[in-house]
Amino acid sequence: MNNLLLRKTNLSKKPIQYASAYFIRLEELRPALREAATSKWDKCQIIEEIVSITPKTSECVVIGTLFKEMKLKPSIVLDMVALLGKKAASYIDESDSILIEDQTGRMKIDTNEVINPANFVTGTVVAMKGRINTNGSFQASDFTFPGIPSIMTMPENFDHLVGAEENKEDISLFEDLENREFLCFVSGMEFGSMKEKTSLEILLRFFLGQYGTSDERLLNSRVSRIILAGNNIGEEQDINDIIKGSYRTADLNERTYTNISTSIEQFETFVSSVSKV
Repeated sequence: MNNLLLRKTNLSKKPIQYASAYFIRLEELRPALREAATSKWDKCQIIEEIVSITPKTSECVVIGTLFKEMKLKPSIVLDMVALLGKKAASYIDESDSILIEDQTGRMKIDTNEVINPANFVTGTVVAMKGRINTNGSFQASDFTFPGIPSIMTMPENFDHLVGAEENKEDISLFEDLENREFLCFVSGMEFGSMKEKTSLEILLRFFLGQYGTSDERLLNSRVSRIILAGNNIGEEQDINDIIKGSYRTADLNERTYTNISTSIEQFETFVSSVSKV
């Protein structure tokens, strides 16, 4: 059962970079933003491409993805060359600024009483009303978001999803296993941490069908997907000392990153073993 293996994809058709994901999200939400903008600003012109806005453009609405420039945001490059000095108590600074971008270009949004960079995060898809200044930045007077999707109605019961008899209140975990499939959520394995490893060995043996009663082994055979829900790699104990960027931590850097690499290899071996089931 190779449910954990990545399938071959046509890289020319599927996005593999974060920028592609941002642009796809923008295009998916653009209709909702047009509707929200039209509802909020009835007769305001909506500009479809940022690159087409000029200082001669009258007040308009621009739709795009926000990018927040933050000088205190951690940088692995600065950490490695020991320029950070010390870990900041907060990544927010008064000099922070935001830009709005689409597939055609980007422009800076002026900070004012309406637009406070502290209230926005990178990746937010938004519509902004305003006009461009002679210096090329956008003076926004208002903004709006695409809103939330419609809420699906919850079914009155889930009997049809688990294969139980109609109107049955209590469903046994081991009942009718041959006709059921399960998702398994796993988190907190923390490879590389000081956490005891017995639970990981038992978990692997369970997935391999080598642990438990006959019913539990049958349950394992009905797991169709395994979802790794986080905390797969344990945090290295000395990572905070490395973040300080001291020139005296060369040996510590080497030891710590070697441990991290070993933890990742252990995790990959675990996933590889499970994916062969």
